Amino acid sequence: MSEVLDPPVTGPVAPVLAAVSSQLDRLRTAELWRHDDAEAVAALDAAYALIAKSQAVVMRLVADAARRDVDSDAGAPSMQAWLRARYRLRPAEAKRDLELAGLLARGEKDPYRVDAEDRAPGEGAAVA
Repeated sequence: MSEVLDPPVTGPVAPVLAAVSSQLDRLRTAELWRHDDAEAVAALDAAYALIAKSQAVVMRLVADAARRDVDSDAGAPSMQAWLRARYRLRPAEAKRDLELAGLLARGEKDPYRVDAEDRAPGEGAAVA
């Protein structure tokens, strides 16, 4: 099954992004009421893990875009300004994304994040 992404994506990542997008579309219409409580929590855990993985991919793409100077090519005064305008990010979000992308590009771990594999199952923030 092939899906056209909006905006269209080409190159080696296109088929993977299309497949992920297609699967996420299927999840949007899933009958969540069919889950028991444990399954619902497990699904929520998995969804949050997907967000983290997705964000890591975004940061790799941000680092690659910065390396390619796409901001200059687009006439933006900076990469931060380009991110803000193109993706409607708040200034602090664009700055954070650039800093995190830079850390990851240098092989450093995000000091503000505990990865799922660094935590025992069910361990996380306390619920008030």
